[in-house]
Amino acid sequence: MQFLADECVPYKTITLLKKNGFKIFTVEDLKITSRSDKEIFNKARTLKLTLITIDTDFGNIILYPPKIHYGIILLKLNKSNEPVVHSLLLKFLKNASTKNLKGKLIIIEPSKIRIRK
Repeated sequence: MQFLADECVPYKTITLLKKNGFKIFTVEDLKITSRSDKEIFNKARTLKLTLITIDTDFGNIILYPPKIHYGIILLKLNKSNEPVVHSLLLKFLKNASTKNLKGKLIIIEPSKIRIRK
């Protein structure tokens, strides 16, 4: 599994994923910093990467239809719930595969994980 971290994803989240063996690129790595959501989405799609974000705009399945991307993971993350959301994220990813993520919007909240197809 390979991921693209949106600009808004905290460094702590990116580091956590890398330390747990996940391949994750940042918008900085791909030289697309300050680009529009659409451009970031298209870059992830072109490179067949699952997008990780905290930007709720990516939760709009009309703008970003699940059938056309390689997965979007939307983290409902803030300072107070960070440990819980990080724990759920790791637990989810350790049991997932690229095939499981393709075409899905995964919303990880402190109390649950929702998957939209």
